[in-house]
Amino acid sequence: MSKVTVITGGTSGIGRGIVEKILANSAEDDLIFATYAHNAYKAIILKADMSSYDDMMNFVGEVKEKAGHVDWLISNAGISTYDKFQDYTFEEWNNIVNTNLSVPVFMVKEFMPVMTEGGRVL
Repeated sequence: MSKVTVITGGTSGIGRGIVEKILANSAEDDLIFATYAHNAYKAIILKADMSSYDDMMNFVGEVKEKAGHVDWLISNAGISTYDKFQDYTFEEWNNIVNTNLSVPVFMVKEFMPVMTEGGRVL
């Protein structure tokens, strides 16, 4: 059975390094899902805004449909701002919290049923 890896934020920085390492060590039939990419990989690239619950749910649905299971889930997408805390707007704060905390937690929740083996979560 092929190994399935899901990674958010896999197009630059640490995420890109992770994707490249996985690609270098993956078997021919392994699948790698990333939320967006600037370059072509031996991966299935799906654009998704990881601050959006709806985009995350669409991403999860596509992964489940195409792969059926997930072996690795790397929640790498994250954002910050150079604004001073006292200058944050409510919308900026919500975007940061959704991207870095809320959406990743619910993505794990959605993937858990397809990340089990023998009734236990891996």
